[in-house]
Amino acid sequence: MAVQIPVLNFFHMFVYAWGEFRPGSLKTLQASDIEAPVDFLASMLCEATQEILRESLAKKHGFRTERMHGVRGKIDVTRSTLLPDFRAGMLICHYPSMEVDGIENQIIKATFKALVSNRSIDQGIREQAAKIFKMLKVVADVPLSKRRFAAINLDRSMRRYRFPLALCELLFDQMYVSDGKGLRWFSDYINDELAMRRLFEAFVRNFLKAKLGSRYSIASKRFAPVGLEVLPRLRSLIPSMQTDVSVFGDHCVLIIDTKFSGSIFQKRFGSKRIRSDHFYQIQAYVSHQSTLSSDLSVSGMLLYPRIDEDLRLDFSTLGHHFSVCTINLNKKWNEIEGELLLLVNGRMNRSQANIICE
Repeated sequence: MAVQIPVLNFFHMFVYAWGEFRPGSLKTLQASDIEAPVDFLASMLCEATQEILRESLAKKHGFRTERMHGVRGKIDVTRSTLLPDFRAGMLICHYPSMEVDGIENQIIKATFKALVSNRSIDQGIREQAAKIFKMLKVVADVPLSKRRFAAINLDRSMRRYRFPLALCELLFDQMYVSDGKGLRWFSDYINDELAMRRLFEAFVRNFLKAKLGSRYSIASKRFAPVGLEVLPRLRSLIPSMQTDVSVFGDHCVLIIDTKFSGSIFQKRFGSKRIRSDHFYQIQAYVSHQSTLSSDLSVSGMLLYPRIDEDLRLDFSTLGHHFSVCTINLNKKWNEIEGELLLLVNGRMNRSQANIICE
């Protein structure tokens, strides 16, 4: 069963994740980013499109018609004979060519045209959009429509277009539709599990930094195996560990491993259990951090988006506390924020209380 995420919640996740999701881009997020989604989405599209332009626009097989001396491809006999310089060898020919005038580039250009003409958008963003629009002059002008988005069919070589096209459709919805229904490329992006794993992880980490950064130290931590002994030239062959989110308090650490996955359980002989690969991964992180921070209480949390049921599973093993939790991304955004803060604050407070009692 797929994870259900409304358009507005998807946008909120992007707001928090953006700084890491596209390195080198928008680093600071203001309250106005959420209040003016078109401005923020337009800024993201400008940067994503500039990245595409730096690599060059994608080309597809097409046909070109040109007047020329000599023959190339197929001659348009009827039109050629009407040319005033036909007797001098001028012909009109149709020939196969690699063209940038594909539907993907057309949609991006049409979106920029809409941004430039939309006076409700920040002037600085419109000026930036106007510059990019001029750089797309080789692409044909087409009107935006839901039908045009539905006609897109990306192959592996066009994967870099997935993100800007998702932005184009979100902008189209914000500027023209505003009901969030039928967003085909938005839906495709959510169904790209690899992309959503990265988005979910970056959202959780950056959200906690924004809301709890003054109280805890929050980051993704990388560490090599404890007591590693290996020849220096072979060290790069040994994998390191990197947490999704590490929350450091004065006396305790909570390691959160985000799992944007369609399955929390594995089934065997009619019974279901937490996926063993997920549990042993978080257990390894906790054990390793405990070795590095023997004076701190270290606990772990597996965090999933809710699929078909809420889950709160708490247990202890080998002296460490573990939680397996889901968060419902299909609720109102303020409820999602409250639920996530309650999970993390609750775990950190319990760890702190246990230390005091001891």
